[in-house]
Amino acid sequence: MVDKILMSSFKNILNLTASLLLAISLNAYPTTMSLPVVKIKSLQSYHDFCQRNPGECELDTSDIISLNENIWALLNLVNTQVNQEIYFTLDINQYGYEEFWNYPTNGNGDCEDYALEKRRRLVQHNIPRGALRMITGFHSTKLYAHALLSIETDQGTLILDNETNDILWWDEKPYIYEKREISNQQWEYFEQNW
Repeated sequence: MVDKILMSSFKNILNLTASLLLAISLNAYPTTMSLPVVKIKSLQSYHDFCQRNPGECELDTSDIISLNENIWALLNLVNTQVNQEIYFTLDINQYGYEEFWNYPTNGNGDCEDYALEKRRRLVQHNIPRGALRMITGFHSTKLYAHALLSIETDQGTLILDNETNDILWWDEKPYIYEKREISNQQWEYFEQNW
């Protein structure tokens, strides 16, 4: 009986410690993405993806999810799984086009394919699509274009990236953000001198 009480107390202490560590890490740097918008327009490669995949691009709401231990674990699981399962392959090598947004159904894809797959899996786990926004930018030191998945939470905007399993706040990533998906297959384009 004493062993059961001690074990239960130990589990409670572990759970409390994990909760505190998560709270500290999440609340240490909360920030919501907010950049000057210079124009709103569609993105042809994304529009084409949406036409081939009806219903996959409906973002009629601007949902914000409540970030808790379960959501944090789910984000980490999906991010890591997709990063490990997909073999990075450029669109030109796979489809013969410079830019072709698609789900990586054959196990191959480039950055936007990783992000689309992460969004699909998170939606399958009941994360509202309106909180999951595609975003593009340029790596600030390596100078290449990149696509990522942003997640709007009550703690701030998180980024899922195929180049790392670490989930970070949007302004901790080494990117100069160019545009972000909004509703009706439209994208907001950011001022680049921010």
